[in-house]
Formats: sequence, structure tokens, C-alpha cells
Amino acid sequence: MICDELIDGVCNAISLKVLGVESKEVPKTLKIKGRVDEFPLFILFDNGASHNFASRKLVEAIGWKWKNTKDMKILLGNKHLLKSCGVCNGLIIEVEAVVFILDAYLFDL
Repeated sequence: MICDELIDGVCNAISLKVLGVESKEVPKTLKIKGRVDEFPLFILFDNGASHNFASRKLVEAIGWKWKNTKDMKILLGNKHLLKSCGVCNGLIIEVEAVVFILDAYLFDL
């Protein structure tokens, strides 16, 4: 599993089996089924991301606690800039038997 931003480490995978095909190239993103609190979600891991992000609509719909932050500009992979304001601290994410605790900045999808 690629999760370098979530564990503050670096993925040193030499090869990875994706859909039965072995490759020496590490994918840039990986979509995995997981859970946040009791809610099943798809979680996108991006090994090029500098921060963790969550959809503002999702956070507000579920009622997770968040706090305001200064505006932060996010440069996406397609070179578009988005604005983020707000953060959910201490989100507990479960993927299989692995638990991650992270802060996720809010942005509008």
C-alpha cells in the first residue's frame, strides 16, 4: 500500500502488483475502500500530495468537527489552483486492519 504522506515516510516499493500485473513503476494515486468513523468511503492516496484533504461537503454532511484556518492555495496536478480554508483534526481512517490518524484540510470538489 502506498501511503507516504499519511505516515510521514517514504514508500520504497521496488515492485507492486496492481490488478495482477507486476510493475516497477509506483502509481501516483491509489483508490482504496476504507472507513472514517463508521462511514465507508473511497480514499484516494496520492504519493505526490503535500497535505491531506477532505471534501467540505462530505465533512459538513456527516457533521465532523472542523475549525477555520487561513486560506491556503492548492496547486492540483493539472496546474489549476484551488482555495482551501478549514481543517478536520484527528480524523481516524481505517484501511483493512491499518489505522491512520491525520489532519485533513477542507476544499470544495
